[in-house]
Amino acid sequence: PRNAIDHLRAIAEVVEVVGISGAADLHIGVVAVDADDLYRVAGLILAVPGIERTTVSVAMRGAIPYRTRPLLERIAEER
Repeated sequence: PRNAIDHLRAIAEVVEVVGISGAADLHIGVVAVDADDLYRVAGLILAVPGIERTTVSVAMRGAIPYRTRPLLERIAEER
């Protein structure tokens, strides 16, 4: 996957890559202006050596932004 990640880094529309466990190996966050652009970006990703298939999901809205405060507060209370 290291070589694939290096190739993904060169795609400007790739804004995040996270190694995951489960059915997939990577979660690749991308940006696109419309459906046709998303199709184009997916094609760029599929052209990366080592990437065999993609599954596309569209984020409709954020629900809980990245946070650490609740966890840190709980840890502080337990001490």
